[in-house]
Amino acid sequence: MISSFDLNRKTKATLKVLLLLIKIVLICNIVACSGFFISDYLSSNTVVYTPKGDICDVDCFWVQNVKYAGKSLKDYKNNFFIQYIYSLYWASTTMISIGYGDITPKNPYEVGFTIIIQFLSCLLYGYAIN
Repeated sequence: MISSFDLNRKTKATLKVLLLLIKIVLICNIVACSGFFISDYLSSNTVVYTPKGDICDVDCFWVQNVKYAGKSLKDYKNNFFIQYIYSLYWASTTMISIGYGDITPKNPYEVGFTIIIQFLSCLLYGYAIN
């Protein structure tokens, strides 16, 4: 019977930590994919203006600004691994609040999304500590 199956305390604690890590990795994955999608979609469908009022057409989105082997991430449309690994790197540094500064939001839409993710990450880690 399941009710008579009793795990010792160390095993229960280990399972709880593993479950928490799985949840954090899944949330980080969702944030990474969402962040890339927002930047990629906006870079194709949105006009962004510079603070001077000019139309921004170069490096206005982080997917255009991040360079790998001399190309932006937008140039790697068929290489999802490169896009995903950079997106996951951005998501993990944002969620952990390290923020190295090498991948930064470039327009108000990305800044707003990053702020929301930072607040949600604080809630996530508050939940994890509790």
